[in-house]
Amino acid sequence: MIIEMKIMRYTCGIIFYRDGQILIGHTTGQEHWDLPKGKTEGDETYEEAAVRECYEETGFKISEQDLLFIGDVSYRKGKRLILFFYTARYKPEPSELKCISTYTNKYGQTKPELDKFKYIDVEDCELYLTNRMCSSIVKAVKQFQKNKGKENGS
Repeated sequence: MIIEMKIMRYTCGIIFYRDGQILIGHTTGQEHWDLPKGKTEGDETYEEAAVRECYEETGFKISEQDLLFIGDVSYRKGKRLILFFYTARYKPEPSELKCISTYTNKYGQTKPELDKFKYIDVEDCELYLTNRMCSSIVKAVKQFQKNKGKENGS
């Protein structure tokens, strides 16, 4: 009998939150926008992957010490989304950001993964992000609030 093991994949993302808004990047060649995020590589920790992906997708350097774990949620079949809040006081301006991670499209052109950035009101997330990403963010934030309540004895 052969048992096939399915390997769980992890994607790590960061929520830059400022004045009721979150930072998103436009996915090149698509209609939707996304959080700065990406897959873990090798034996990276979730924090290391989040820091690396943030730099690759935005050009903005951050430190693991500025990350606050908020949740680990099911994202897609065989894939989990690990989300962090970026806690440093300074939040990047969209005009400062530039994606250095690229892909080659079907015409052989090299394009950045994300081609523009902006902050949006949290309640407008469904206008920009996929339904799956919006619900994952909400789940992670609720998980964080629930765990925070347990820590505070609620």
